[in-house]
Amino acid sequence: MRHINWLEKFFSASFDLLGLEAGAGNDDPGSWPYAPQESLLSDAERDFFGVLQIAVGSQALIFPKMRLEDVIRVFDPQQEHFYRKRIANYHVDFVLSDPVSSKPLVGIELDDKSHETPIQQRRDQFKNQIFGVAVLPLLRFSVKASFDVDTIRTRIETYMPVAPLCPNVVFVWKSKQRRKVGMRVNLFGAV
Repeated sequence: MRHINWLEKFFSASFDLLGLEAGAGNDDPGSWPYAPQESLLSDAERDFFGVLQIAVGSQALIFPKMRLEDVIRVFDPQQEHFYRKRIANYHVDFVLSDPVSSKPLVGIELDDKSHETPIQQRRDQFKNQIFGVAVLPLLRFSVKASFDVDTIRTRIETYMPVAPLCPNVVFVWKSKQRRKVGMRVNLFGAV
């Protein structure tokens, strides 16, 4: 009985420190301090994203701000917990994936002045090593006042899927009628 009383006091004190005690507003979801972000991307990321969309076209899907553990898997189930924890707090600015399979093709990082600090350089080196071990390319672009479509296209084209000789044909569905529209769409560009 005395042991249980000590545990209750310990957890009560821990919850108080974390602001989790009853009556702190945590019971009422209306009082929780959550709001949507003003933007999912920084100004530089938004500028780069627009140019990247033009450079990639329909050759790949672009996913911004992807967690590394969603892009890179741990293939050994016995070590999964340890190695997933190591990358849990990391993300990559953009991932290009195959438009059909969604397989990651290349990661992209934008490096601004914050990447010049020793701490960030160690984080960047760790991220480079993770991508290297996973045999997934990671391209780094320096943040600039403007980005050039041709420069980006040249750097990423090596990793883009090759358009098939006989293009895949898909049908576009109209959402309300749920019927096929007889429109041929080449997954790798306009027909």
